[in-house]
Amino acid sequence: MGLKARVLVPAGALAATLLATACVPPPVDPGTTTTTGATTPTPTTTGSSVPPPPTCPNVNDDATPGPNSQNPKSSWGVNGAGYAAVIIDDVVYVGGTFGQAFSPNGGQTQPRANLAAFCLANGSLLSTFVANTNGQVWALTTDGTSLFAGGNFTTVNGGAANRLVKLNPATGQVDTTFNPPAIPDVVYALGYRSANASVYAGGDFSIAGSQGKKGASFHKDTGAVTGWNPNADGRIESLEISPDQSTVFIGGSFDNVGGSPHNALAQTDASSGAAAPIVYSRASMPGSGLIQGRIFSIAVGGPTNATPYVAIGPAKPGGTNGGNKFASYDPATGNATWEQNGPDGDGQAIELINGTLFGGFHGGWNGNAAKRITGLNIANGAPTPFQPNSGGVLGVRGMAQGGGRLIAVGDFNFMGATGQVRGLAIFD
Repeated sequence: MGLKARVLVPAGALAATLLATACVPPPVDPGTTTTTGATTPTPTTTGSSVPPPPTCPNVNDDATPGPNSQNPKSSWGVNGAGYAAVIIDDVVYVGGTFGQAFSPNGGQTQPRANLAAFCLANGSLLSTFVANTNGQVWALTTDGTSLFAGGNFTTVNGGAANRLVKLNPATGQVDTTFNPPAIPDVVYALGYRSANASVYAGGDFSIAGSQGKKGASFHKDTGAVTGWNPNADGRIESLEISPDQSTVFIGGSFDNVGGSPHNALAQTDASSGAAAPIVYSRASMPGSGLIQGRIFSIAVGGPTNATPYVAIGPAKPGGTNGGNKFASYDPATGNATWEQNGPDGDGQAIELINGTLFGGFHGGWNGNAAKRITGLNIANGAPTPFQPNSGGVLGVRGMAQGGGRLIAVGDFNFMGATGQVRGLAIFD
């Protein structure tokens, strides 16, 4: 969910932000900095001979992006479930429902409530980042400099929060200059659109004054509403902004968008939220306008750079055989070009890297209960050889990419042959 691609910024742009960060095994005191906003704290030293703490190791973009192995790096992880991930420069942020970060062998732990940060290069815990929430973090996105988190929380580090916050990516401190209107219910999906410098949020909420029904957009600096109103009649559980930034694809459990029939998936104008006329249908029901399953994740790209690919969770109430699959849709007709029914449980996450889709799910793959993640051919949905074994109940719940790496998060306690990889897998 949300912005998935790694955000590359000039070397100096994030260096100031990460000057005070350290990717070293804890325990490390995150400090008592009281700076408000996204300003970077200056590390305290006792003399000019004391160097600043090390930053996360630099990650050079892989010339052949995507997993080059079935085995992820040995990494710190979390003791519950990761639902979302996003990469900012050399750091991967994980949101979900958990209480601690674990070292690879479980010998070290650090308190981290529902949000944590790890070095992309080696999986070490980013010890200076602390942003503990009192509820689930469902979605993450970034403008390349700041971290935005959404979910079902009302405090961060003990201070009042409003289910959508802007955080300093080095320290986890809340930027109080970002102050959106009251969000009365859960935020499930986030994305960032640079064309209007806005964060897009979807969920189960409505903004007062009809400024946004089940979704809204907010200026990244102030939080002021910037006009996108999808006006859906049910929960928005995923969203993805098209590569040309003209369209916001939304998925979820709705039946209508803007007063017109759109079952679970719709294109909306990125400025107004008005729904495009195109409607999407299952492969077995072309032209019906019915998908009949809740859409948990969306990727947009492919040959036309506008093809929507989706991860479909459970069938909607009254739906028949609509759930537990991945699918691709013709952007001109809305009809499914293929459906992959391999998941024995919900399709939960999808990520597109260089012509290959990576899908995360739970419940196994065609009866093999050890599978929670697979690669898919974008042309026909056929599985690729990338199918590492993994544990867990939810399996893989979210994905991200950056630096040539694929990130998977969930509740798994192992992945491939790496051993104890808890909730976070970093594939080179």
